[in-house]
Amino acid sequence: MITVYCDDSSHAERRWEIAAFTQTGFGGWSAIASAERQLSMSNGLEVFLADADRYLPQDATGTAVRMRHRLRCRICGWNRVYRGETLKPVFDKLAECGVDTISVKAIAALQ
Repeated sequence: MITVYCDDSSHAERRWEIAAFTQTGFGGWSAIASAERQLSMSNGLEVFLADADRYLPQDATGTAVRMRHRLRCRICGWNRVYRGETLKPVFDKLAECGVDTISVKAIAALQ
């Protein structure tokens, strides 16, 4: 599991957890919710389905469907949308190195 958090200097006294991702059996990564993460997930993570650059309804299926994740900090307003295939190599490398947390700004710097 990889936890994504915001530690912006505007709220340095509190690290804000935005989302958690777990590796799927298909080699991808999926956002997960748990009792402990329910509040922070609902406040900072949105998941979209897309086909090329067109957003789809949540119940869409098909081989061209891919995930987009909006990572947003409700405290400082940091806000970015990432394609699942963009996050995958970052999360794969973190998992390979045994790292289980990353800040949203570190993800942005790696893009």
